[in-house]
Amino acid sequence: LMVRNPTYENEDVSIVELKDTLNRFRLTGSLVNVVLAKALKAASNCEKSWLQDLFKENDFYRKAHLQQVELWKKFKSTTSTEFPVHCIVGLNIDDPRTNRFVTTKEEEIKSFERNIEMPEISPASAMWRKDLRDGLIKTMISSGELCKLRNQKQLVPSIASNFEKNLQPIPIMLIQRPGKEATNLACGWDLIVPAGYGLSVWLNLIKFGAKAGGWKEHE
Repeated sequence: LMVRNPTYENEDVSIVELKDTLNRFRLTGSLVNVVLAKALKAASNCEKSWLQDLFKENDFYRKAHLQQVELWKKFKSTTSTEFPVHCIVGLNIDDPRTNRFVTTKEEEIKSFERNIEMPEISPASAMWRKDLRDGLIKTMISSGELCKLRNQKQLVPSIASNFEKNLQPIPIMLIQRPGKEATNLACGWDLIVPAGYGLSVWLNLIKFGAKAGGWKEHE
């Protein structure tokens, strides 16, 4: 019998294998925060989506979302070294396929707070819940269907159509990765994305300035 998420447990510990349900991207470099801020946009429309239902179910998630959005605003002017080591940041973002590339001037990294104050509920995320993770892939509109809708309803090229505002928001998770002591070399973030959205997030990261590397570059 094929089990999608097998569970291994003993008297003290229970471990659920999440293989093929999550994607992980490892980003390294001083401009990682700038790339992330451009490539991923905090969810702007929570109405008529699973996120609105989640807020009604538990107000804790609404408060977490609002604090995470405020924290996200700091990303484009900071570096990963200014965040606590190994901290976890949850965020709900707009479907990455709706993020158009816009030519802008280079962003300046303006602040060096060194110790950014983290909300206590910053790690809160729908990613922790199996029912919500599984529901995302079931209700996701395919890229083929998205293209058909754009051909039918998009009036102006490169301008988002109204129907795109109703695409479901996506939960992501960022894990701060410290660099080598003293130099902070190789610091950055590990970006966790639910299954089904890995390719579109990958393309956005490349589109907004990330450079792809293989195992040799990682080593």
